[in-house]
Order: sequence, then structure tokens, then C-alpha cells
Amino acid sequence: MPKIYTKNEIGHLSGYAILPGPDLIEIETEIYPDDFENWVWDGKELKREHIPTNAADVDEDISIFKEQNSLLMKQLSQSIKEQSNLKMMVAQLTKKVTQLNQEEGGSHE
Repeated sequence: MPKIYTKNEIGHLSGYAILPGPDLIEIETEIYPDDFENWVWDGKELKREHIPTNAADVDEDISIFKEQNSLLMKQLSQSIKEQSNLKMMVAQLTKKVTQLNQEEGGSHE
């Protein structure tokens, strides 16, 4: 069985090592938890937080991910629009500053 070494902190793993280290505890595992954010240490046992066990669970997960993705896409679209508007404003201000500088330069001659 593989062993991992991690801090003895209750809750989600924030990472782990495959070699012993100071202030780390040894935990035997069935597999190396490559998705360690989904693993929880309860002080006695390392458990996977959520493992879909049937098609309904998987479908529910997919539905949640689709909903989250839709929201993120809307936020991204809004952010892109805001960036575009800011670029236009900067371009307009730059043009005005250039015109003002040219007018000032021309009036001193």
C-alpha cells in the first residue's frame, strides 16, 4: 500500500509528500490521491469526499457543472465587454491628450 505524508490537520488535504518530513504524519492509502483537494483527513482516516456511485450522481454533477459553466461564461463575456469599453475610453482620452498637447505647442509659437 502506498504511503503519503501530510500535516495532521483535520479537513481537506492542502497537499502531501511521498517522503517523510518534519511535522508530517504517515498515512497509508489505496492510491496516491492525485486529486488531493477532494480528500479529507478526519484525524483517523483519509477519505475521498465525493465519489459518484451511480449514473444519477454523475448526471447531477454534470448538471451542476453545466450551470456553473454557464454562469462563468456570462461573467467572462461581461468582463470582455468591460475591457473593450475601457480600451475605447483610453484610446479616446489618449487622442484628446494628444490634441491638447498639439494645441498647446502650437499656441506658444
